[in-house]
Amino acid sequence: MPIDTVSNPIICNKESSKITHNLIPVEKVKSDRNDTGKAADHVRLELKLFDNSRIPVAEGARLRGASKIIGVDLNPNKSEIGKKFGITDFVNPAATGGRPISEVINDLTDGGADYCFECIGLASLMQDAFSSCREAWGKTVILGVEMHGSPLCVSSYEILKGKTVTGSLFGGIKPKIDIPLFARKYLDKELNLEGFITHQVKFKDINTAFSLLLEGKSLRCIIWMDD
Repeated sequence: MPIDTVSNPIICNKESSKITHNLIPVEKVKSDRNDTGKAADHVRLELKLFDNSRIPVAEGARLRGASKIIGVDLNPNKSEIGKKFGITDFVNPAATGGRPISEVINDLTDGGADYCFECIGLASLMQDAFSSCREAWGKTVILGVEMHGSPLCVSSYEILKGKTVTGSLFGGIKPKIDIPLFARKYLDKELNLEGFITHQVKFKDINTAFSLLLEGKSLRCIIWMDD
């Protein structure tokens, strides 16, 4: 869903907009990633693999009462950040001694995760997520956008035995129903939105905001249009 987030006026179809409670700060809820991560978990989660900077996936898992939430990231700083959102275990692929991620996840979960979420958009990571799922009923949810259209190769035998893989664009939510639900959870202090906002900059410093994100030093950066 293309949106213009760096301009004051935004023109969109009325069917694509939803009025929420006026007590909710717009700058804290205006993020497609928040909806994508939390909604995907709200619909389908018990135990899962979460990948890279998609902290909202972990927050959604926490809200659903997941007993084990495993974060996977090359940035070791994400470990402490993730704990604030419910991550119980953290795996750095560069520190596994050459062991495949799926093997590490299988050991941590005694046979594989019930749910795995790929949030980067790389076919190789989608395959890793699928391999990390439990045999017979594990579900892999693809949230990342594969820009190159690379094929996803999975074992037909594992599919036959019950493993599934599905996509979840925009979290698979029904905006008119689910966005007010998330808004209510925020007002009831069940949903941690403030924790996602790590930086705030003025519009003239927008390049700084992008640099912080690219360097993995920021989760969400609010850009203020005022001088």
